[in-house]
Amino acid sequence: MSTQFRPNPSRGLPPLFPVFPVETDPRKAFLVGITVEGALPLVEESRPSDGSVVLRLPWFEQSERADLNETAARALRDDFGYEPRHVFPMRSGVAAMSRPAFLLAPLLRPAVSSVRSKPGARVHEVFLPAVREYLSMRLREGAVIEPCVREGLLLAEEALPAWARLQLGAAIRALLAARCGSDRERFADGMPPKARAASTVRL
Repeated sequence: MSTQFRPNPSRGLPPLFPVFPVETDPRKAFLVGITVEGALPLVEESRPSDGSVVLRLPWFEQSERADLNETAARALRDDFGYEPRHVFPMRSGVAAMSRPAFLLAPLLRPAVSSVRSKPGARVHEVFLPAVREYLSMRLREGAVIEPCVREGLLLAEEALPAWARLQLGAAIRALLAARCGSDRERFADGMPPKARAASTVRL
């Protein structure tokens, strides 16, 4: 089951993380997903050891034998109920430094099947303008915010503009290609039949 948290304009929010550690498990890979509505999926789980509530990014166990992007897409679909359109790494795991991998998955949509195989996990969709407000609220309630959340958001802040530029460049190239094709068709329509056939062959 997933819930959505929308922004509630307010002022004077305290700093979230005055001192914040980094994630240190190189076996894990974390996913910064952004839905088509502009929300960040966060996973809420309970620690069996002490029953505390933990908030973290969607994650999966890395395998040296498996493709990282394919494994990430499968984890989003099977474990958390999202169909990814794009998945690409923001930072590869660095085992020597005990650092996990982080991947960006923009334009998430609900998967066809809503069955999730990760037991005990609850997904919250937090709209991006409300992330700070939401995390502040959960901290006051006693929840533990895993280091991966802050680290992933910082990496995504740098990676998203680059991804957007790539998408814009691809869209412009597609438009130019379509425009060129349309211009060629209009040019050929004004030719005699034999010349039109020859021009089509050359194009």
